[in-house]
Order: sequence, then C-alpha cells, then structure tokens
Amino acid sequence: MEAREVTNAQVVRRVAPAGVLVVALVVGVSVFGGEDPGGGDGGGGNTGDGYMGTYGGNPSVYQRIASDTDCDSLQAQFDQAAANHDRDSEAGDLEAMKWSTGYMSAADDRMRAIGCY
Repeated sequence: MEAREVTNAQVVRRVAPAGVLVVALVVGVSVFGGEDPGGGDGGGGNTGDGYMGTYGGNPSVYQRIASDTDCDSLQAQFDQAAANHDRDSEAGDLEAMKWSTGYMSAADDRMRAIGCY
C-alpha cells in the first residue's frame, strides 16, 4: 500500500467529512505528541521505525518519505494516503486506515522539517 502526505491545512481543505478523524489524528500527533513518532525531526535520517511501531505499514514507504526533498512529491504522497484512508474507512479496514494515518503523519512531519510550510 502506498500513501501520500499533506499538511494539516491541506487535510482540512481536502478531506471529506468522513475524514475528520484523520484531521484529529494528524493534529493530535503534531500538536500533542511533542515529537514525531518517527523518533526524529522528520529529517532524512529518520527511517520510520517509530512510525512503524505506532502505525504499522511498509518500512520502504516511510524511508521514501524520509528521504524526499520535494514538497510537491510529499504532498502527492499525503493526498494518496488520505484517499486510501477514506476508501479503507468506507470498507471498515481499520488496520489499513492506521497505516494511511502513519503515512500522512510521516509526510506532514517531513514537509514541516524541510520548510514546505
């Protein structure tokens, strides 16, 4: 499963009402978590071990996000993860929803770290 990332502001703007939970989770991780679950600052050295422990998913997706330096690419990854989350939510696939949330969180953290917003 691949995912895309988006900023908190973009989540609010783009995610359908069913995705309100995503907004709360992303904001909760970003605001209340104190540090990203990746165990770093979203920098390229973050391999996603913390995200894997928190959300599960595919380590190569987290590694790709952590090494990405293109804001548009990161945004596209966030967008894909948001779309996957909505699809999985409708299907009731809680595990896949959790993965998508992790990919969105990782991309959001990375975009912040490299100054996309």
